[in-house]
Amino acid sequence: MRRSWERHPRASIAPPTGIHDPERWAAEGATFLGRVNSGRTLAPDFQKYRISVIRVFAGDIGSETVVATECVGTKLEIGARYLISGSDFESSSGRIQKLTFTSGDSVGWRVGHDFAVSLLGYGAGTPQPPAYLAQPDTFKQAVHAVALGVQKQGRCSGGEDDIHARWHMEVDKSDGGLQVVLAMDVRDARVWTVDLFQDYERFSRTTRVRDGDFQIVRQVPNTAGTDRIGLWARQADGQICRGSITF
Repeated sequence: MRRSWERHPRASIAPPTGIHDPERWAAEGATFLGRVNSGRTLAPDFQKYRISVIRVFAGDIGSETVVATECVGTKLEIGARYLISGSDFESSSGRIQKLTFTSGDSVGWRVGHDFAVSLLGYGAGTPQPPAYLAQPDTFKQAVHAVALGVQKQGRCSGGEDDIHARWHMEVDKSDGGLQVVLAMDVRDARVWTVDLFQDYERFSRTTRVRDGDFQIVRQVPNTAGTDRIGLWARQADGQICRGSITF
């Protein structure tokens, strides 16, 4: 009998406190933290695990669900905690009953007692997962990676001021593309010229004068493979901000 799989629509669920801005919650599929209660091997590359759900971040998941690893070498340890996210699942009356951890549709991290995370797996046949999945080392970063994207921040250098500007950049999944958000704390009204690059090709130049800070939001295509979003900002007194995110 053929299984009936469905892809979950964009979730409309309030985000957990402290993860990221609620207005930018755009998680897709099913994402949850759970503890493995039991498991059994049905074939060399097919295991089935029953998991107690500790916290749900996206999808309609009850207090317990099943995760099946299919055609991948990934194995879960009984009693351990995992953050699992995937888009292939089986549901009944709208509630997810089983999620399949399979090639290209799932990602998972093992979660330690101190909420440090280590990448569990990313499908099959992928020697190097995307950087935004491989880089997180804390639970908060991992949730952000699967729910939205990746973020980075830094301090500008040079210039005459004792207090230098700071920048914060996020690259998030958004309607088939990527949304780039750059926020800068510049402390006073100065003229800044900001260039944003995708894979070294400039897609935005902005010159602004603001008192305190400013924000720039841009939409760019989500190209095949890895995207590198770069920042180069400079101010009249010689301050320079440089940074990049690999997504």
